[in-house]
Amino acid sequence: MSEIHTATMPNIAAPSRPLIGGGGWIAPALVGFALVGWLISVTVFTTHSIAELPRYFAHRYLVLDPTSLLFLLVMNTVFLGISVYMLSGSVARPS
Repeated sequence: MSEIHTATMPNIAAPSRPLIGGGGWIAPALVGFALVGWLISVTVFTTHSIAELPRYFAHRYLVLDPTSLLFLLVMNTVFLGISVYMLSGSVARPS
């Protein structure tokens, strides 16, 4: 039978050193990023009237129409909610 060498097995445990600064800045940064994205989508949603849509950008590659505005608003709202949930979890359970 062959001999098993445990010294060559990699250590797959948790990393011994934490993220930069302990990683406590990641959740608030994610909430800030989500909030800025949400504010931009709300601003675009409220400033463009239905009469002036659709608008085309990048040689008609990107289209801004009512469906895309609603999609961006809903997706950014969901992303903001998830990031706030992650922030509350990181505050309640510090690592």
